[in-house]
Amino acid sequence: MEPKKKEPVLIYDTSAFIGGMDPQAIQIPQWTTPENVEEVHSKSAKGILQMALKTGRMKLRSPSQASINKVKEVTKKTGDYPNLSEIDLKVIALSLDFQNENWQAILMTDDYSMQNCAAALNIEYKAVTEAGIRSQLRWKIYCMGCGKEWKEEADRNLKKCDICGTKLKRKSY
Repeated sequence: MEPKKKEPVLIYDTSAFIGGMDPQAIQIPQWTTPENVEEVHSKSAKGILQMALKTGRMKLRSPSQASINKVKEVTKKTGDYPNLSEIDLKVIALSLDFQNENWQAILMTDDYSMQNCAAALNIEYKAVTEAGIRSQLRWKIYCMGCGKEWKEEADRNLKKCDICGTKLKRKSY
């Protein structure tokens, strides 16, 4: 007996709504987090999202704490953690939950850090208006003033170098 094929499900980040994705035009299941709805401020995007919620094309679900913890662990290893909000982490975690439930989870986002984390978790992602990343990235935070580098688990609130006070930058390695 052949194994059952995974059914696709789309998980939306805020950038997908801002980029013009209209859930009304898509027939496969579509989900986002309750917190993500609050992050949509554009009047037109908010209207499209509210209509999709009303008609049931878009559904809301919170991710499991286990998936949130896993996403945080992975983003600290890839160096994406400082650049992701709690809402971003939850959207990725929701994708992981669906993947763990044997769905073909597809994360809809233009956010490169979210795409990078999805790649590290073997979650498919699709860019909406941007080209998207071509391969998985690893990030480090560095100081242009003194050259100090932080590779993993850098404090997400760290904005200035603790040695010379210069504003920190991020680059892939």
